[in-house]
Amino acid sequence: MSNKVTAVGGTFRYGDVDYKAADGAYEFQVFDEDTTYSIELRGDINRDGDYKDSFGVLYRKSDHRIWVDADLDRTFGDGDVVEPYAMSGKFATFGQDDPDTAVAESMPFTVEYRDDVDLSPRGGTSAGKRGDFVNIGIVAGSHATHVAGIATGNGLFGGRMNGAAPGAQIVSERVCLFASGCTAHALA
Repeated sequence: MSNKVTAVGGTFRYGDVDYKAADGAYEFQVFDEDTTYSIELRGDINRDGDYKDSFGVLYRKSDHRIWVDADLDRTFGDGDVVEPYAMSGKFATFGQDDPDTAVAESMPFTVEYRDDVDLSPRGGTSAGKRGDFVNIGIVAGSHATHVAGIATGNGLFGGRMNGAAPGAQIVSERVCLFASGCTAHALA
């Protein structure tokens, strides 16, 4: 998150867009849903029928506070705070469910942050530089759920089937990218 912004008088501007936030210094980035187009979701992470939405992500490094503008109102308030799942066990959602349908229209997501990451492996002008990252974790398909069931399933199919280690605790980690798949480094 290399874009430094400062909210003064309750607002800041990024590109052509005005955002509202408490006064202070932040790091800011936009998460474009079209970057997820290559996965099963086809880019429509908030389930509104298109893949053209851009969600603002605000990060305050001093206390690791993360806001995600999942409702696209361009306002970062208490309702937009998302705590890292590893610390809180909490998640947020893009989109809203329609109670009149059996389909879950909202998409759950989690966040994590990493500060002062060595950017040297990128090469070029990144050598010797460091950066901060906020990762947004979205379920990208059914493969992980399938594998988790095989590994830790307990009483599946009405109690007739178990996985290899029934009831074991699952630790989740995303190692692949939306657009380009898995890197050799991620799989190592």
